[in-house]
Amino acid sequence: MDNEIRFASFPVVGLSARKRSDWNIGTSEISFSGKVQNCCVCFIDMIGSTRISSELSPTQLSCYYEIFLNAIALIAKNFGARIVKNAGDALIFYFEEASDPANLAKFRNVLDCGLVMGQASNALNARMLEERLPPVKYRISADYGQVSVARSQSSQSEDLFGPAMNNSAKINSMARPNGLIIGHDLYEVVKGLDEYAFEPTELTEKGKYFGYHVDAKERKDIINPFERKASG
Repeated sequence: MDNEIRFASFPVVGLSARKRSDWNIGTSEISFSGKVQNCCVCFIDMIGSTRISSELSPTQLSCYYEIFLNAIALIAKNFGARIVKNAGDALIFYFEEASDPANLAKFRNVLDCGLVMGQASNALNARMLEERLPPVKYRISADYGQVSVARSQSSQSEDLFGPAMNNSAKINSMARPNGLIIGHDLYEVVKGLDEYAFEPTELTEKGKYFGYHVDAKERKDIINPFERKASG
């Protein structure tokens, strides 16, 4: 998903009524609310789903995606996230309350949410086995920054545009299977939290790391990851 391309493909959004008539576009399909905010944006994507889906019947495929997306969405909501939408085998969500870097409790929820999602793989794959479906692996990514909120005329779902959205999607492929990776801007907020271990990836041309793999220093077994809630 490349939101920068989507941005560029709607150059007339936000024009005055007179300018709209000049373009002869009528009511815009995509409209921005004018709401711009800082928050944490997360992106979770299945690994190898194209190959796996080619081996499943339509009924099996629907069940496969339904189990995965609903399970992940439940965890996200338990930690206070808002679901934006699914994009095929990926789910996009954001933490509106993780906006003020001084309120680290909200950012802990972001990290804990991603880590719990990774730990949920055993429970998810047990369910897949019950349904005689192949096991699932996925990658989780998150970053912090400014986003603009938009809505589609033909859909009730929100859409996000901005650096945090772009970077969260961009670094997702660098995450380990069932692992969490965060961008540089989110790392700058949470790097002082002692309960997490941060391992940098390779450097960018500008001397910043592309992202940081995240893990808990003291990993605790979770009996039911779908009942874990936000702590603050």
